[in-house]
Amino acid sequence: MAIGQWCMYELGFDLEKYFRDLNSFAEKVTEVSDEKTRGWRDTYREILWQNWYGKEMEFLQACGDLVSKHRDKLQMVGNVTDILEANEFDKAQAVAVPKNIGYKIGKDEFGPGETMSPNELFTRLKKIEKKLWSIPDYPMVLSESFVIHKNPLDTKESQDHKAFAFQVGLKKKKNSPTSAPLKWRLYVHESEANLLKSFSQPKLFSASLASRYHERQQGDPEAFVSRWVGLKVLIRAHHNLK
Repeated sequence: MAIGQWCMYELGFDLEKYFRDLNSFAEKVTEVSDEKTRGWRDTYREILWQNWYGKEMEFLQACGDLVSKHRDKLQMVGNVTDILEANEFDKAQAVAVPKNIGYKIGKDEFGPGETMSPNELFTRLKKIEKKLWSIPDYPMVLSESFVIHKNPLDTKESQDHKAFAFQVGLKKKKNSPTSAPLKWRLYVHESEANLLKSFSQPKLFSASLASRYHERQQGDPEAFVSRWVGLKVLIRAHHNLK
């Protein structure tokens, strides 16, 4: 986003006017698009594109040329460029979504975003990665929000994953408007499903458990378990081990 706005500035856009104009469309958010073309109406496009109106393809090519020419300093550009956002327009879009499909939009989907530089993002991701691939030193148990059962091979998706004998799925909430039985699912091999099922009762991740998994799957057992901890399929057990 920072590089995109830098390109706009370098190619002559008045960025403050662009975002001021875009936010001003919040009051008429349902009018900016054309029902026939499903795109922006020319009246509003002309305002937003400023001197580049009618030359959109040339603008995109110019952006590509600019990025290519300055590719050695793009990280610096990303670190020093302040990002502008059209929060008012974004919020108006969320409000305009019909109620019958409003559930598809997350609560924070169009809220004020948190912008960060590439350096800040890299540092944060490194911290998340360290946490993601760590094995908890407390007892874990299989979350009741998930189910593990055989791949039913009853849909195109499940048939595309026929090499996996089982699937792990997140149960949908009782008041969910969707008809699908699961909110999402991931497909796993039988040995992986058995390892997850072994956490039906609270247990610590042990060397013997890792050894059994490695013998059957020939994979990294710690990476496997930490992945499911990250997905909250395996969670902290709140009662003592038997």
